Amino acid sequence: MSLDVFVKRHPLLRGALAGPRAIRRTLMEWRERPVDLVLERMSEIVKGNVEFEAKEFDGIFSINPRSHLLHRLLRNGCYEPHVSRLFLAHVQPEADVLDVGANIGFFTVAGAKNLTTGRVLSAEPTKEAFSRLSENVARNGVADRVILFKGMIGAAKGEAQIHSVPGCEEYSSINRPKHVAIKGKEIKTEVVPIERVDDLVDCYALRPALMKVDVEGAELSVFDGAQGTIRKYRPVVISEVWRNPAPCNGDSGDNIVRMFQRIDYVVRDPNDPLARPGLDMIGEVICIPKEKYDPSVFEL
Repeated sequence: MSLDVFVKRHPLLRGALAGPRAIRRTLMEWRERPVDLVLERMSEIVKGNVEFEAKEFDGIFSINPRSHLLHRLLRNGCYEPHVSRLFLAHVQPEADVLDVGANIGFFTVAGAKNLTTGRVLSAEPTKEAFSRLSENVARNGVADRVILFKGMIGAAKGEAQIHSVPGCEEYSSINRPKHVAIKGKEIKTEVVPIERVDDLVDCYALRPALMKVDVEGAELSVFDGAQGTIRKYRPVVISEVWRNPAPCNGDSGDNIVRMFQRIDYVVRDPNDPLARPGLDMIGEVICIPKEKYDPSVFEL
């Protein structure tokens, strides 16, 4: 067990070690600075999109060289391996998948490649990311299994402004992005439609068994508009959670965890199933209906 995992499981120890861990992070950032400079230089001199293979998602993808998703892949050689493995473990070939906040389509492509009669509803609001999502769906030969929706998913039908950093659409938010990684960068704003999960599921006659949600702090608003779907189909849900969420919904990761626990879901941290989920500043949870929960899936 790594030190980070051990500390994560013990909130009091985490508080006591906050200072030393901050020093450790500073030293790691200093050591990795030469790598950061190379990635920044690549972002400046590479023109046009970059094509690369992401083995954990079984696909070839096009991405903007400025994207921090690409930088993570180049730095680590993979992207969210624990989450992608659990996602694929819960794909049911004859059922449907919802990918809310699809970005360039990692989970959309991976899910679609493992479907037979099922379909993926893939939602992405920003113009540039949606264009690459569409391109990647076609490139990987899964267009016949994917329903593309350009817009936001929320609690009520309507319109809203979405703010994004060109090339780094992974930080797109209904609020102006404030992540330290994009400090000082240009922010673009566009007006996009909002639809509810429940309405889209009814419109396309979907039967979702799996739902992935990553909307930069507005996750609870997605679930507010998906209550009918969650209660009727009981999908496995993989969601990003925040301690300080977007003001548009005002609820924390803890509230999302409690919401699923109230309707008899088991909630776990994909990266450490024994840790209490939903407490970190940012992370993921996997929410599995008790009647479908199999602890052995975390041991693979």
